[in-house]
Amino acid sequence: MERFQAAWEIHKNPWFMCERGGIEAEMGRARDAAQSLTACLRLLNAEDKKAIGPTIERMLKEMRARVGELIVKSNVPDAEVLIDGKAMGKLPTEDPIFVEPGSHRVEVSASGYASDMRVAVFHAGTSMILPSRLEPMRVEVAPPSPERAPVELKEVEKPSTLAPLPLPVEKKAVPVVKGPVSIPMEGKAAEPERAPVRAAVILSGLGLSVAGAAVGAAGLVAASTARQDAKALTEPGETGSNYCRGAANDPCVAVYNAMDKAINFTVVGIAGIAVSIVGGAFIGYEFVRSAPGKEAANARVTLMAAPGGGSLQIAGRF
Repeated sequence: MERFQAAWEIHKNPWFMCERGGIEAEMGRARDAAQSLTACLRLLNAEDKKAIGPTIERMLKEMRARVGELIVKSNVPDAEVLIDGKAMGKLPTEDPIFVEPGSHRVEVSASGYASDMRVAVFHAGTSMILPSRLEPMRVEVAPPSPERAPVELKEVEKPSTLAPLPLPVEKKAVPVVKGPVSIPMEGKAAEPERAPVRAAVILSGLGLSVAGAAVGAAGLVAASTARQDAKALTEPGETGSNYCRGAANDPCVAVYNAMDKAINFTVVGIAGIAVSIVGGAFIGYEFVRSAPGKEAANARVTLMAAPGGGSLQIAGRF
């Protein structure tokens, strides 16, 4: 159907509509077939209509008996007709509008007019003429706001905020000191600021130590138990503890599994002990970092004044 429509858009040949209507009738699309066959009869010339007209009219009569027929009339030219929201063309339409039996929403709309919407019920083989009168759309305009009196600007005198200038200050002569002046400073133990102990680090280290010790102890105990199980399985053999090496019997499988468990648990135990040691190292480092120093501080200050300048010298351990 899309190809027939594309061909019709390029070249308005009535035979496109005739063939399209025949195919739609065979497919059981009565509404589309009635619309196409009606356009076919309208567009055929007299000679073609004489030759094929009776066949087209017979097919059209069968299709019209299955659908409803609608003719819309309006007081506004070029008003658009919509059936269930689908555009069906502008008025006046060249052919009736065919619809499936049942209720349909018919809307007539035009620019600048209020839309007219109805619900129409059709039965198979029935026809309806629907007059529609469109009313101009009302336009409401808000009233203008009342004019306000202009605001008059007044000058307001403000008191001066300038402060009086300060009076000149009499300069006093600076006495001149000849020779260096030494100011001894008593030796005093200078205690450096102690770094605070971080509780989060202490708690983290304590948690690592406890958890690592628990996991390490459990792993080593489990490894020892697995070794005892492996040893118990190999003792009854007549050829010694290696009697099952290379054999594919159940005792060998049990021995190998027990030895694998012993190795795995040993690794877990060693890892747990290592984690415990790391946690203890965190705690020890935190206490060492926060310990205060014991070295005393001793300093000597020398002040030398001269006309137009001077010098300050500080020496000692601090």
